[in-house]
Amino acid sequence: MDWVRLHVAINEAPAAGVGIGTALLVISAVAGGRSLQKTAFRLFTLASVLAFAAFLTGGPAQAALEHAPGMSLELSEQHWFASRLALAATILLGLIGIAGLRSMRTGGAPSRLFMFVSMLACAAALASNGWAVYTGIRVQTAEIREQYPPQNAPDLD
Repeated sequence: MDWVRLHVAINEAPAAGVGIGTALLVISAVAGGRSLQKTAFRLFTLASVLAFAAFLTGGPAQAALEHAPGMSLELSEQHWFASRLALAATILLGLIGIAGLRSMRTGGAPSRLFMFVSMLACAAALASNGWAVYTGIRVQTAEIREQYPPQNAPDLD
């Protein structure tokens, strides 16, 4: 497996973790349930670790694609910026997850202010991860399109 495929395989996990964790946190805020909150906070922590792993594989993947046919420096730079923003937001969300788990360890529930801040961090992490995935797909699509010139295009019928 090369760096590009490893990066593609890893970088979907933080976005999924943030999305599922956010859904669980919203459900727990509406319907109640400490176990859902704990699961959401654990997912946020895991997503932050996976975001760091995706970040570490991004540099070698970019270097591997740097001179690929159809590669655009502009697309690569957009993905670079989006991925750093997503990494920062996801790590912040992971720290919030750790704080939430620590506060729940004593048996108490997170305060309304903490939940509000958590929801804001969720929104920032969702938006930034969505942008990073979108720009990554655009980079990947440019590479894949060049592998299938018009005369060799796969038949979709």
